[in-house]
Amino acid sequence: MAELAALTAATLITGKATSVAQVRGVRVILDTTRTLSVADHTVRGDYVTTTAVAASSVGAYVSMQQGAIVPALANTACAVGDTAYSADSGKFSNSSASSAIVLGKWVLATTGDGVLGEVQLESPL
Repeated sequence: MAELAALTAATLITGKATSVAQVRGVRVILDTTRTLSVADHTVRGDYVTTTAVAASSVGAYVSMQQGAIVPALANTACAVGDTAYSADSGKFSNSSASSAIVLGKWVLATTGDGVLGEVQLESPL
């Protein structure tokens, strides 16, 4: 998959992953130890991984507050224009399952679980 051209408009930050490795395109939260851990489906998340990040290593992240187009790891097949929702394991979905949070719109389709697409985030501010 080609690198995201739209991502260059987003402000990247560096952060440290917890003791669990993170793949590209998952939502993470800043936890009480000041490390970034994978978000569950009940929270929006603070950042999205822009690359794979090894356990306890520093990686690149983009804020979920900017309304940017971000890499998004899907948990199911998603079509362009579908509403993007939070899913377990930091993934994105097109399903409004119980307690899922609206995140934005899919702008690059996915064919199933574990496939990387792109989501245009809604700015919550």
